[in-house]
Amino acid sequence: MGFDSFISIDRWINSELILNSVQTLYIASRLDDEIVKKKQTKILKEINSKLKVEFIGHHDFEDLSSTKIRQQNKLK
Repeated sequence: MGFDSFISIDRWINSELILNSVQTLYIASRLDDEIVKKKQTKILKEINSKLKVEFIGHHDFEDLSSTKIRQQNKLK
């Protein structure tokens, strides 16, 4: 999942059910923040102590967002 989804997943509808149904979350970096990573990981571990949170690192398309894509398509 993207970093923006990661930082809000604990506030999703049925988040506890979702987080207790998975073993690992894989997070794609996107302008992430180390302090936020640690804080959110702690929150998620309080919901599911067995949950593994794996950050897959930075990538070439990190600065691309769905908002940018929609804006570019409007210009065409």
